Amino acid sequence: MSGLNRPDILVDAGAVRSRQFDDIYFQPEDGLAETQHVFLAGNDLTDRFAALGPGQRFVIGELGFGTGLNFLGALVLFEEVAPPGAHLHFWSVEGFPLDPPQFRAILSDLAARFAPVATGAAALGPLYPSPRPGQIQLMVTPRVTLTLAFGDALSALDDALFAADAWFLDGFSPAQNPDMWSPALMNAVARHTGPGGTVATFTVAGAVRRALSGAGFTAEKTPGFGRKREMLRGQWAGGAATVHESISQVVGQVVGPTRPQRIGIVGAGIAGLACAAHAIRQGHSVQLIDAVGPGAGASGNPVGLIMPRVEAANGPSARLYRDSFLYAQHFYGQLTPAHITFAPGEITPSPDHPHRFARVLETGLWATDDLQLGPGGEMQVARGATLAPAAVARALAQGVPIAQHRLGEGPIKRTDLTQILPDCDHIILATGPMVGALAPEWGRDLRGSRGQVDLFDGTPPQKIRTGNHYVAAFGDGLAAGATYDDVPLTAQVTADTASTERNRTAAINLVGPLVGSPRSGRAAVRATVRDSHPMVGPIDDLGFGITGLGSRGLSTGPLLAAHLIAQLTGGVSPLGATQSQLIHPARFAQRRARRGQS
Repeated sequence: MSGLNRPDILVDAGAVRSRQFDDIYFQPEDGLAETQHVFLAGNDLTDRFAALGPGQRFVIGELGFGTGLNFLGALVLFEEVAPPGAHLHFWSVEGFPLDPPQFRAILSDLAARFAPVATGAAALGPLYPSPRPGQIQLMVTPRVTLTLAFGDALSALDDALFAADAWFLDGFSPAQNPDMWSPALMNAVARHTGPGGTVATFTVAGAVRRALSGAGFTAEKTPGFGRKREMLRGQWAGGAATVHESISQVVGQVVGPTRPQRIGIVGAGIAGLACAAHAIRQGHSVQLIDAVGPGAGASGNPVGLIMPRVEAANGPSARLYRDSFLYAQHFYGQLTPAHITFAPGEITPSPDHPHRFARVLETGLWATDDLQLGPGGEMQVARGATLAPAAVARALAQGVPIAQHRLGEGPIKRTDLTQILPDCDHIILATGPMVGALAPEWGRDLRGSRGQVDLFDGTPPQKIRTGNHYVAAFGDGLAAGATYDDVPLTAQVTADTASTERNRTAAINLVGPLVGSPRSGRAAVRATVRDSHPMVGPIDDLGFGITGLGSRGLSTGPLLAAHLIAQLTGGVSPLGATQSQLIHPARFAQRRARRGQS
């Protein structure tokens, strides 16, 4: 559990107690009833969930995830009373996260004692991650998304992108854990509260009432649960600067009530299809167009990798690629399990930087069961994956209305879009290297890269091995790639024997004589960006775009798509503000403006 505080707990006769804070996580006699009284009824969630319409979402924020009981209680109520097409986003921060064995043992006990949460506990248990500093987003059920933030609550809120409709304030006792009830933290809660947002907590401590009032909440005492005679509930009435402003400035994200959105997507590669999957899952309608069909370009390759990009730093870039790697495994594992194969991996160190991987682990960003340093300085990856992109694209396209459009001669033109996608609330360009043809301003910062992947006879290796190239098991043979050749964005490319030989030589350098004769190869043009980070965000008055994913599009596409759909429809972005700024397309225009360029 690198870089995080470890909890010191005692579990005895159904009670889970923190030794650090000398307090219990929930009432051992009936913790679920406590959750229902204090947090669910305290925020009027039965009526508010029932009043949602298709495509509407409800966002709950929580201070103190603990054992997950409050989340499970909210999940059960939402699934019972919310109408079809509505979606629940639950964001929670935990500064002393349980490790997976502890968490699952407690979860099992909760499921045995509180029957209503058993189904939700069974879904959550396998998904609960090894705690790492930062956020991780999980699709717990088709209608419920959980975002866990591990670390300091104030820091987590300062970087988070969401506005809550209701808050569960469930830190340990204010007397034992005053930092979780400070005026600064209550102001951060207020900044992340949407119009009409409410708050509920078990405590009526005077310092808490004053902190809530100072942040702009009304706070009234109401009957408490069990031995607690009173509790607090309230509503945000203004006062602190709200998250509306910060979200708008960073990404233009929707805040407040929504209706079902009609989203037009141009491009049926992995990025566009991931956008469609997220939008449909949350009750919105999608119209997707492509000149060819699902899985064109690099998304049509027979094989690709989900392996981490590691950096010897703890900053937005390192967190973006770590979070993308973890989310991609979750996304494909949930939605296209037949087309992803998990396997251990190994990353060969560069001779020029033999100690870099040791510095990566020193950042504390990775859990010890993610990465470990091998005896030769190589990075051992506990769980990488190979993917069949073309098959994934076809699977994601199932049930998505996709139309092939080629008005006149040549690719889709910008002027065609209003005819092809009438009455859409939003348009997303996900056309990879062709985005520049529809959005010339973006084209200034995109570059083309030709990549070829080859399949070979031979003995499938037990591990995925990467360096400047990669080699991995594929069926009864091997896959190797990929080349990087600068080409125009509009280049038409095919596989060639010179690239096959380069891939074969690189594969032999990684795994030796396992590599046999070539079977087949495929080449495509990737879109890359001059600073090597994707571009995701608004495009002038046309809509939004997602491009520049380069050779890591399979890993980054699902997370970036989730972020983009959160921008358009509200909910909780899986990215923090600093990560969002890193990929925002305006970064280049801002740099040019500072240099006085047009």
